[in-house]
Amino acid sequence: MAKQERKKRIPVSGSQRNILTVENKDDKNFNYRWVNMDEQRIARFLDACYEFERRDEVGEVGDRKVDSSSGTSSLVEKGVGGGKKAVLMKQPIEFYKEDQAAKQHDVDERETAMKQNALSGRYGKLEISRGPLSQGS
Repeated sequence: MAKQERKKRIPVSGSQRNILTVENKDDKNFNYRWVNMDEQRIARFLDACYEFERRDEVGEVGDRKVDSSSGTSSLVEKGVGGGKKAVLMKQPIEFYKEDQAAKQHDVDERETAMKQNALSGRYGKLEISRGPLSQGS
C-alpha cells in the first residue's frame, strides 16, 4: 500500500497563519490595504484614490475557515474580530509613492526642528538614526 501524500500542516498558533494574505494581487501597479468597514474611513480612502478590490480579480484570500461563504458581495471582505469586517482596497502605486514621500517630508521637517532645539542646549543630547526600513525608500 502506497503512503498517501499529506497536505502541508499549518500549526494553529504558529506565525504562519495566513488570515489576510492575498495571493493574486498586482503589487507592481497597486498598493493594497485592508480597510475597516466604517463609512467615514472608507470615504477617506476613496478620496485618496483607493478603489475596492473585486473578488473575481484576486480570488480567495487567507486561510480556509468553516464559514467561508462570500455571500453576494463582489468585494473582497474578511472578518477582523469584534464583529467588524474589513474590505480590501487598492491604490495606484504612483499615488501611494506620492503619499509616502509626503509623509517622509513631514518626518524630515520634524527631525530638523528637533535637531535645532537640541542644538540650543535646552533638551540635552539628541541622536536620530534610521533603520534599514527607511533607507532607500
